[in-house]
Amino acid sequence: RDRYHPLLRGRKGLAARGAEATNEYWAKRAREAIEARLGDGGSPAAGKAMNVVMFLGDGMSVPTLTAAR
Repeated sequence: RDRYHPLLRGRKGLAARGAEATNEYWAKRAREAIEARLGDGGSPAAGKAMNVVMFLGDGMSVPTLTAAR
């Protein structure tokens, strides 16, 4: 094993915490994360295009163009 994949000693590290075993816990965590992300305006470039993808294909058929989209 290496430092990224150490051997686990015992089963203590494998047990899930009680709260993490419920659906409500994960739904609450997801809701809080979404609200936090929306509350701070998202990313610094929220609402601005970050990347442009341009397809240039001479002689491409309609099905090929549709697949490229």
